[in-house]
Amino acid sequence: MDVPVRPCPLGKVIVTVPGTAVNLATGSTQITGSNPATITNNMDAARARRIDFRAPTASGGMAGNTGRIYVGLQNMDKVTLIGVIFYLDPGDTFTFDNPQQALPYRLADYFVDADNANDYLTGDFDPS
Repeated sequence: MDVPVRPCPLGKVIVTVPGTAVNLATGSTQITGSNPATITNNMDAARARRIDFRAPTASGGMAGNTGRIYVGLQNMDKVTLIGVIFYLDPGDTFTFDNPQQALPYRLADYFVDADNANDYLTGDFDPS
């Protein structure tokens, strides 16, 4: 059985100070309720069945990343990789996907760090 996907943008999650992880929910928006036009910036409780992550490269006049992006737990250490779940080089993508379980991923549980200031992560998530 195919599960319908209802992507919601994560927004641009920017790491301004490398070594200071940013909560994934900080730069996010969520479509909530039965009306897809309803947007909220309160992501503390946002959950998803699927999360797609992208580390952009420069294109179309937009700046891209110049170094590696790390996604992990709150106290992750990008040097030792303790607490790091995965990392992305510019142009890479990664997906958390669990169609068998209802909303297993809480966006506020994940953090983003980078090797360089102002590198960022984009993506989307499916709250259905």
